[in-house]
Amino acid sequence: MNVSYIKPEQLRERLRSPPFRSPLIILSESGAKRWGLYSLIKDLQKDGKILWFSNPDTNPTQNTLQQALKKLHGFSADGIIAVGGGSVIDIAKAISAFNLMPDLESSEFVSTAIVSKAYLNNHHRALPVIAVPTTAGTGSEVTQWATIWDSGGSAKYSVDAPWLKPSQAWIVPQLLTSLPTKVMLATGLDAVCHATEAYWAKASNPLSKVLSIRALEIMTSNLKPGLENPRDEEVLKNLCTGSLLSGLAFSTTRTTACHSISYPLTYMFGMEHGFAAAVTLAQVADINNEACGILEVLEVFSRYGGIQAWIDSTCEGVLPLRLKAFGIEMKDIDVIAANCFTAGRMDNNPVDLSVELVKKMLYDVY
Repeated sequence: MNVSYIKPEQLRERLRSPPFRSPLIILSESGAKRWGLYSLIKDLQKDGKILWFSNPDTNPTQNTLQQALKKLHGFSADGIIAVGGGSVIDIAKAISAFNLMPDLESSEFVSTAIVSKAYLNNHHRALPVIAVPTTAGTGSEVTQWATIWDSGGSAKYSVDAPWLKPSQAWIVPQLLTSLPTKVMLATGLDAVCHATEAYWAKASNPLSKVLSIRALEIMTSNLKPGLENPRDEEVLKNLCTGSLLSGLAFSTTRTTACHSISYPLTYMFGMEHGFAAAVTLAQVADINNEACGILEVLEVFSRYGGIQAWIDSTCEGVLPLRLKAFGIEMKDIDVIAANCFTAGRMDNNPVDLSVELVKKMLYDVY
């Protein structure tokens, strides 16, 4: 894939003269206004040059995907440009995977098609995706999978195929200046988790470890400054680079226990993904270090007093990263622990965790 760092004015020019004849543009209406793209998109839409999907959900569900596919029906799109956070890029990949597939008239059909991986036979209809990330954390611009959340709040699905990796990523650091502090923090923590988990994953390799350590060095030294001064363009560029490297690291390894534990925290209790992944990072690191040694990772955090100390310091003034800060109660821990063993994530951790051990970690961060 091709990655380019561009300025906001270059983004506008690329949208005005896109590399696709008839692109589907996925961009929230609020984002279009915030980034000064609203008039441009409306003009392109009026001229019939694009199809605009302007209401992607923060956590896309089967219903989001179904609505997007309905909107696409009858428009001969030849590519997708996704401008937004990880969820926007994820829905773009999912649309690409299911483009022109029949029998998706209900969310149940969509769920069945995702679980059965019916989209794997739809490769010939897939649309190329250009990702324009507006956060520094998810890494979705360089990975081959997309997360779709169950609309009933009972599961997390993954759409996954090598050909869903975006063909291009346009990195515009200045778009981060309008990020709410809480979003910058959550997405930055997500990138830190991606890098850390990619280092110790069972599927890790020498390249992923090099990418992980460099990503951690960048993210740990730039996230706090970015929160304090979100208009520092050098810091923002560093955060985008750290996020990109984190994405490249875990694109070959996938994530582990921290992300597995995060899923019920998000789909059952609405905890933002980055916070949900990072809340047990220090505890999982302690367990994994005892078993396999993660000295390089610990050395990065040692200058800040350790993983938990870095997290607490970075979150200071925004929110305490503890379960109770998100309305989760002690009595909820049993159901969280019972639902956090996601295949391909929990079993990618170098140490096998039990339900009781997960409960202990969750109590520690309550």
